[in-house]
Amino acid sequence: MTTSIIYLLGRPGFGKKTIALELCKYDFRLCDNQLINTPIFTLILDENNSIQTSDIVWEGIRDVRSAVLKFLSRHTESSYVLTNNLYNTDWDRAIYSSVKRMAESRGSKFIPVQLEISDGEHVKRLTDPSRVAHLKSVDIKHVHDEQKLIEIEHPNLIRLDVSDLSPAQAATEILDRAGLRNSF
Repeated sequence: MTTSIIYLLGRPGFGKKTIALELCKYDFRLCDNQLINTPIFTLILDENNSIQTSDIVWEGIRDVRSAVLKFLSRHTESSYVLTNNLYNTDWDRAIYSSVKRMAESRGSKFIPVQLEISDGEHVKRLTDPSRVAHLKSVDIKHVHDEQKLIEIEHPNLIRLDVSDLSPAQAATEILDRAGLRNSF
């Protein structure tokens, strides 16, 4: 049986983790970006539960990500869904490439998914108070962020507007477009 790596990409509040949890109902395991960030973010929370990032913080996160991807490259029995917000920078392109290489090294089908969403729905999801408990941003600036997201060229790339889709609908749409739904 061939395993798959689905890589959900989009800005904070696009619903990456929520969609990923739906995909887990189809025998995927979740490797959410917050799983990688939280060990470091937890160590630097201030008294207001704010996080001030710096180069040393991002270096620590890079080290955690490297360890997780190394593990995933060896744990080849399961399919995984990963999540991230990647910009069109050298740093973020390197992250994307490392996930792609991990999928290839384990012989998994790699499916990058670029999520899109309307501004109105983005505001609604981004400002959900439950995000704070998971150390996720609720900053409205992400809705109007002009920083360009990563540009991907891949034969399995799926672009999906999730504005009017429930998480379950988004998950089944991804599985259908990737040709994976009949596998479960």
